[in-house]
Amino acid sequence: MNLEKEQFGKKRVLVIGVNYHSDKETRVLINEILEQQCACYIDILIVDNSRFLPESLSRIGRPGKRVLVYKPDRNLGYLGGANWALNQYLQTSEFPEWVIISNTDIYVPDRHFFHNLVLNYEADGAGIIAPDVFSPKLGHQNPFMEYRPSCFRMHFYKWVFKSYISTLTYEFLATIKSLILSMFRRLKRKNTISQTRNIYAPHGSFIILSKAYFQRGGLLKYGAFLFADEVFVAETAMRLNLKAVYDPHLKVIHYGHGTVGLSNVRKIWKYMAEASAYCADTLFTKGVAK
Repeated sequence: MNLEKEQFGKKRVLVIGVNYHSDKETRVLINEILEQQCACYIDILIVDNSRFLPESLSRIGRPGKRVLVYKPDRNLGYLGGANWALNQYLQTSEFPEWVIISNTDIYVPDRHFFHNLVLNYEADGAGIIAPDVFSPKLGHQNPFMEYRPSCFRMHFYKWVFKSYISTLTYEFLATIKSLILSMFRRLKRKNTISQTRNIYAPHGSFIILSKAYFQRGGLLKYGAFLFADEVFVAETAMRLNLKAVYDPHLKVIHYGHGTVGLSNVRKIWKYMAEASAYCADTLFTKGVAK
């Protein structure tokens, strides 16, 4: 413990888990984080977007503990919920060295994950760290985007997602493409060693943001309810001249147990259309990051 204290100093990590009717997975995630090698330097916030706060979660968070459960008055979405929870946290706490925004259906197999994050990276050198996010269904989900998409591509998405039928067609074809690419990636990874490198955007299920991201003016105040969060934080980091770094040595597992929690397909389409239009019209108007 003394060695950990000497290495960490006053550095803290804040994990914000966004829960939506995934109470069991949320409790598992909390227990896993508390078993980390340097758990005493990690604060956990659970923002519950469910209609009613489950009793099992309300018993976990208590004032003065490192695990807090916050309940906004409405469903604020993914980044919206994380932003609200972070603001609540900062009313009584100093800004942490790292802020992690996470789905609750995440498993962290390495007990040294957070220890390695803090020791291997200086928070003022990178804006985003993207770990190796592995989905048992879809394979490796990072890098989410290796390179910045063109304006044409982003406005093409905006056009596609305007229509419900074109959205269903696109999503079907995209799923097939994703499965095929996943198979090729798995074959490639057997024969090559993935290298730590700069990328454009991390997968949204587990986003690691440095203190510098916020100190330089970065926000989590996203103009859409769900989807394309990755593009928003990537564009913000670019505007702030901060790098997004993919590190395959940092590993998490994403089970994908429906964290979005939306049974109505048309609602999902609505949110996708909203997000694609926001990104195209706000972030990709002249081909450069604003």
